[in-house]
Amino acid sequence: MSDQIPFHIQEDIIKRLPVKLLIQFRSVSKAWKSLIDSSEFIAAHSALHTHPQHLLVKYEDLVETEDKYVAFIDDECYLQQRFVPTVPLSVKSLRHS
Repeated sequence: MSDQIPFHIQEDIIKRLPVKLLIQFRSVSKAWKSLIDSSEFIAAHSALHTHPQHLLVKYEDLVETEDKYVAFIDDECYLQQRFVPTVPLSVKSLRHS
């Protein structure tokens, strides 16, 4: 990043990046390597990335006439997961209440 951007702002931006990029960015400069390798940075990065965002979308499959679900996980390790869970009758009855 530019020398015109204060280092604490650079640090705030860098700690929001995925680990894969951090490994590459360690070679940018000695300052960045020192920052990324520090225990304080690792703790701050871990705190931001402990809970990936999840989005569960329910849709009705008109061909198979059943409810299906798609889970989107905001995590570079999981691009998309598809599954059809068993929905208990008590939950299905809530739909018609």
